Amino acid sequence: MEEKPGKYRLHWLTWQPTPYNDFLFQALSADPEIDLTIHFRERVLTSHPWQSNLAQGYRSRYYHRILGVDWYVLSVAFRERDAFYVVAGWDHPTAILLINLLSLMKRRFAIWTDTPDLGHKRNPLFDFLRSQWLKWVFRKATKVMGTGRRAIKVLRSMGAPQSKLINFPFFLDLNSFTREKDPFSGDVLQPIRFISVGRIKNCIKGHDIALRALALAVQRVERRFTFFIAGTGPDEEKLKALAAQLGIDKGTRILGWLEPEELQKLYRTVDILIHPSPVHDPFPNAVLEGMAAGLVVLASDVSGSAKDRIDHGINGYIHPAGDVQALAEQIELLLRNPEKIAEMGQKARATAERWPIERGVGIIKALLNEAYEVKPTQLHGISFFKKFGLRFKLILASCLTSKLVQIIVSRLFPDYVPFHGLQIIVNDMQGGAKAKCNLLFGIYESAEIRFVLQ
Repeated sequence: MEEKPGKYRLHWLTWQPTPYNDFLFQALSADPEIDLTIHFRERVLTSHPWQSNLAQGYRSRYYHRILGVDWYVLSVAFRERDAFYVVAGWDHPTAILLINLLSLMKRRFAIWTDTPDLGHKRNPLFDFLRSQWLKWVFRKATKVMGTGRRAIKVLRSMGAPQSKLINFPFFLDLNSFTREKDPFSGDVLQPIRFISVGRIKNCIKGHDIALRALALAVQRVERRFTFFIAGTGPDEEKLKALAAQLGIDKGTRILGWLEPEELQKLYRTVDILIHPSPVHDPFPNAVLEGMAAGLVVLASDVSGSAKDRIDHGINGYIHPAGDVQALAEQIELLLRNPEKIAEMGQKARATAERWPIERGVGIIKALLNEAYEVKPTQLHGISFFKKFGLRFKLILASCLTSKLVQIIVSRLFPDYVPFHGLQIIVNDMQGGAKAKCNLLFGIYESAEIRFVLQ
């Protein structure tokens, strides 16, 4: 897609195309005031091997790495000085370099992250340096966005100013999850349908916990059931063996990987979602999808989206992570009182409807409107930069035209250099690789550019 005239130029760096982020990016791109470009780190991940035609309906590109870094997106930060940047996470060299550049150049940018895992063990020295760097980044960022209330709380504890924090979760196409069948009617001859979704790796998603809890519950209450497990992973054979050992293999179906439309169709025909993650699960999308489909969600208390959206006993249930007995009791309660399934499922759907895509677009537009308001504190910052900016610019220019950078730029752009929408032919340009760097990173002043182009 070509660039369009828009009030706001927005660059968004993220992992890979996903169905839910596709929906958000399409909605943002459709807004006449937003000129959006998405920079994807990967085309596909082994943990989420989508084959569907994603990354459609908006302008996007994929990282082109040299020495592990996408230098193109760094060059954009120099050339598009009035753009806004959203950087998802800080766990990749390109993201780290870009965040540092944007911070030093006092550009407008936001960080977007899942709930950080404060319990993750790191080298003490590295952990200290990382925490100090993040505090500095949070001070420099225009906004810091987290997926859910738990993320906001954790980010605040890490040093992010309260005034900069924004709750920005994942957003779904709610219409895609509208049920095809009525909620469970309570008919004793009708099986209750359960589903679990996620990578089949028990230490992360806890599918084995779901099987054990379900086996306990159906021993206590005789009720027909079907349990669908959607996903792939290294523990698939272990799950099949466990289901047989527990005597529930006839009612258990391991479906393998499902594409978005297949999964949505399945959601619309089941009754209860079990999401028993035993370890930190920042903001699982499966919980949001289950609630959007009007399912009763039974999730562990380390699942961020469950803690964010589930009102325990009202629109779903939360159990202590790894507690098979507690989960079994919740399943048993629903087996004995199937009328609760329809009632709680409707409340789950109502909760999901509080987060339509329009709300997500509104949050981003409000962020952009605020970011581009000129305030007195910003004016002081500009005058300070003018006072000391020349020395900084000379040092930065020396780094960006070093021999190493010249080699990288020459490999990336052997024949031309992109500049403000133009493609400047550089085969015979006087100054060679150094001139390419000057153009690419916008080091020449506008008058010099006009002279070079004449």
